[in-house]
Amino acid sequence: MKKAIWFSRHKATPEQIEEIANSDYTLVSSIKPIELAMRNLTTDDEVLDVVNKLKTIIRQQDIQAVFGVFPVPMIPYLIDKLESGHNSIYVQSDLGATCYSAWNVMRSVEGEKPTFRHKKFVRVGYLG
Repeated sequence: MKKAIWFSRHKATPEQIEEIANSDYTLVSSIKPIELAMRNLTTDDEVLDVVNKLKTIIRQQDIQAVFGVFPVPMIPYLIDKLESGHNSIYVQSDLGATCYSAWNVMRSVEGEKPTFRHKKFVRVGYLG
């Protein structure tokens, strides 16, 4: 089974854990990615620091995938495709991890407790 880590401010739901397992990944228990995901990113330097620390975890633990929710400022660092019109060519190396972001639906009403239903994970890039 391939190794994956969880990167989100929130714990993975049972449905998310099941989908990850059905994708032939096992979640490696690690508090560091969760701590990184909880950081308040207010500057480009803070974003780059989180990206670099996540890359280090990926390399040190031989992680093949990162599942969770990626803050918008991190997205440019995850892009791994060369655009050619409407065609995309994905580039991947042996050193790094495919990143999957949670697609959540049924958000809560403004001001109420956050609630959602996990729809599925969507591949958003590669971090290596």
